[in-house]
Amino acid sequence: MEHKELELYKDKFIVFECLNDIVEMYQVKTFYYQRISGVRAFRYSMSQNKSFIYYDNKSENSLTEAANIGISLNDIYRLLEQVKLIIEDCNNYLLYPDNFCLHPSFIQVNREEKELKVELLYLPFKEKANDKYKKYMIQFISMISKLFNELNDMEGFYYFVRLLETLKEESEEFDICKNIELFIGHGNKKKSMLL
Repeated sequence: MEHKELELYKDKFIVFECLNDIVEMYQVKTFYYQRISGVRAFRYSMSQNKSFIYYDNKSENSLTEAANIGISLNDIYRLLEQVKLIIEDCNNYLLYPDNFCLHPSFIQVNREEKELKVELLYLPFKEKANDKYKKYMIQFISMISKLFNELNDMEGFYYFVRLLETLKEESEEFDICKNIELFIGHGNKKKSMLL
């Protein structure tokens, strides 16, 4: 295992511990000098062979919590669109798409009036060093399919169930942005045909 998630430190932080040699230092510096829209800020420390990455814990604003409270179909579409845009925007900062942790408890969802804002957790690791990417992706897609099912959107439910099966079977790269774009694009065509 390249890295491990530690217990929440006094319920204030999510902490990842890893070896120093998997950390991409230019990415740590990128986050130190600027705020990247849609990506959670973190603190970084290093001692001997280990690095520690600390993210503020705001579990009351997570996708898991939003799902427990209740989330609308419109919110799910907005969430998917924002996840896609945030990950696509990572290329502008030389970040790696596979380093986003899409575990539902790590995705921050904030409602501000009529707007839904999403923040994703990013690990500043060297390319392909996030060995839990697939596990987190499976949990994210499972959560989305469950939400579509609860809201009786069978098209969304079946799309994400098939996506989940594909992800579990594939050993090569999985492009969540492309799959979200295909789903949202199809949904928009369907809505425009109904008008």
